[in-house]
Amino acid sequence: MKVYEAVARREHPYWVVTVEGVGVTQGRSLAESVEMAADLVGVMTGEDPADFDVKMRVELSGEMSARLDESRRLSEEAARLQLVAAEATREAVVQLRDVGRLTGRDIAKVLGVSEQRVSQIAARRSASSEQRSAPPPSAQRRTGALCGGATESL
Repeated sequence: MKVYEAVARREHPYWVVTVEGVGVTQGRSLAESVEMAADLVGVMTGEDPADFDVKMRVELSGEMSARLDESRRLSEEAARLQLVAAEATREAVVQLRDVGRLTGRDIAKVLGVSEQRVSQIAARRSASSEQRSAPPPSAQRRTGALCGGATESL
């Protein structure tokens, strides 16, 4: 299938669309602009719209483009940090359980999550640990009292 390249630029109140090698059209929205570009190609080339596709690229002004790039960069960074935070939480659960000997209920209170969530986090941590090395038998189930250093108001 033949593909026509088109570029849409905002010229208030319309999107002006240049279809490479074919011509120029406009639309009130990007969706309408794609339709108008396809109509333009069909009329100017005589091709059946079923035989081609229009690939639309949007060009924004420098300031808008810079803001959009920054937004995308921050979103990617947030996603990366979310993964880092999740791993840190898994490590904290393991430490609270294995070193601090806290119960699942106590870990839930400390973290401000449900006991079920603690079980999910611990299970994910255990699954990833098993892939690296088998966990020691003593890490299977721990119960005990709150220990050392930190206090938590419940």
